Parts: sequence; C-alpha cells; structure tokens
Amino acid sequence: MPARRPAPTRDVPIEEYCLRGLFRRPEAYYAVNRKLRQLAGTNRALLDGPLSDWCAEDFSSSDYGALMAMFCAALDQDEMEVFDYVRTQADESLIPHLDAILADDLDGVRARLHNGLKADLGNQWDRGQRGIASVDLNGELLEKALRLRFNRLQRERETLCFLQIDAQEQGDSTAEAQFQGQIILSSIAKGLIEAELQKQMSILRE
Repeated sequence: MPARRPAPTRDVPIEEYCLRGLFRRPEAYYAVNRKLRQLAGTNRALLDGPLSDWCAEDFSSSDYGALMAMFCAALDQDEMEVFDYVRTQADESLIPHLDAILADDLDGVRARLHNGLKADLGNQWDRGQRGIASVDLNGELLEKALRLRFNRLQRERETLCFLQIDAQEQGDSTAEAQFQGQIILSSIAKGLIEAELQKQMSILRE
C-alpha cells in the first residue's frame, strides 16, 4: 500500500501561487532574497539563520518543497531553461502538481467563453498580463513569500520551545541556552517580517 501523503496545510494555496510566479519569472527569486537580506541588515546571525535565502524549507507541503528545491537547483545550472530542468528532474508523482502550477490561466477563461470571443480575448489578455506582471510579482509574490517565511518561523519556534523544555528537564543548561538564543533570534526575524508585511499590504491596497 502506498504511503499516505500529509494532509494539505493552510499555506498550500500561497505555496502554489509562489511557485507559479517563480516558474514564470525566475528573477523574482532574487528580489525576495534581496528583501530578506535587507531585513537582516548587518546581523550575520539573522542572515545565516531565520532570514537566510528563500528555500524548500519555507514550504509546508512536501511536494511543493521538492519543486522549490528543484527550482533552486535549476538556477545553479545554465544548460537548460528552468522549467525544462525541473520537468526532467521531477519525480513522476510531482508532474501533476507541476502541470497544475504551470497551466495557462487563459485556458480556464477560454473554456467559459463562446468561440467568437476567443481571438480577441487572447490579445487583450496578453496586453493585460504584461501590464500587471511587474506589480503582481514585485508586490504580491514578495508579500506571499514573506508570509511563508513568517509561518515557517512560527512552526520552528514551536519545535524550539519543546526542545528547550526537554533540555531543561534533562538538566542540560548549555542546550537550553542555545535553544533560547534561537528562539530570541526567531522572534526578532518575525518582528521584522511582520513590519514589512504590514508595509507591503499598505502598498498593495493603494
């Protein structure tokens, strides 16, 4: 009997959105990382820890995390286009997710229209997509990427708290202090991300 997959989490729609944006415009990945480095400033502990580069660990879905890892690997090679590389490397079980992520949004719209309107729709869609591309990726994708990191830090904080309690019960003061330091660092990062999210949401509402 095949292993059961983990139940979907509340982050899955955001994760799918982020991957769709990354596969369509890979350069957006670097914009997100620039923002994380900007938030960390000169704090090396933040740069190397809770505000490090966007990665697979930010995705709560194991399938989407695997696709993110392949996306990052695709950026490290220059023999194939990002999509082609991921397509050739993806496990068969991931192909349906990849197809869904990369499905042309226009196909769904066309299916609901009469044939006579389809040609004009295509031209209008292309113009509209070019017009909103920069706003969509520079704004919404950044906001959602930061939200994924914020949620990841929350999950990790819960784990760190359990580990700290366990270390305390075991009388391991060194480990307890280390976990406490990581919790503090995580809290600082969460505060910085939360402030940036509020700023991003204000910009998107304008």
